[in-house]
Amino acid sequence: MDCATSPSSAAAAALRTLALVGHPNVGKSVLFHRLTGTYVTVSNYPGTTVEVSRATPRFDREASLLDTPGVLALPSRSDDERATMRALLHEDMRTLIQVGDAKNLRRTLNLTALLAELGVPMVMALNMTDEAKARGVTVDAEALSEALGVPVVATVATGGEGVSALTEALQRAAVPAPLLRYDPVLERDIARVEQLILAQCPHPRLAARGLAILAIGRDPEVEAWLAAQANSETVRAALAELTAPIGRDSLPARLARERGGAA
Repeated sequence: MDCATSPSSAAAAALRTLALVGHPNVGKSVLFHRLTGTYVTVSNYPGTTVEVSRATPRFDREASLLDTPGVLALPSRSDDERATMRALLHEDMRTLIQVGDAKNLRRTLNLTALLAELGVPMVMALNMTDEAKARGVTVDAEALSEALGVPVVATVATGGEGVSALTEALQRAAVPAPLLRYDPVLERDIARVEQLILAQCPHPRLAARGLAILAIGRDPEVEAWLAAQANSETVRAALAELTAPIGRDSLPARLARERGGAA
């Protein structure tokens, strides 16, 4: 396997891949059907027992759209999260569409901060805005877009509201501004692992910094990806040294603590 890995199938290799990503129960599947219609393939994602839906979106017949399983946080831990991370690592991922819950903006933005580290252009579909308004919650999508550096579109997937605007916004997808910075010691260790990854894989599909952070956090899918690279022993040895507990603390624990348990 080369350092950029390979798409999951020969058919997918010829297509640009976009993915819907978000917490469970935020309307990803409803939005997926709005964007693709009825011709959907549902199957276990390669190497997992988790079902994912894949279809050709109406707005781009040369693309492939994935409806990924719900993600609570990264690094991945659950089977659903691992399937999503595997897709991010192995697909030719051009754009992420984060489907957020307008009723719970803080939780949505916690995940945005984690996704931003992956370095993939993004658009946010701030979904269920009708339910948010019913609770007296109003989000300024334009102001949020300026703060994040990515297009933000208010949607009501069940009624099809905002879907056309979302497809237009995909043309302006952008890599979000970094939202998380860590203490200087942790940043030094992240930079060390990042450089080791780049030495093995000069052009990874995901940002080397994001891969380094996930590796330090012991994401099992990233660990497997690293193990498949040529001369991966150097990276693995450095990670083993860095993640060894010091007293009662460890680098993964410090990373999780600084992230504030974003979920």
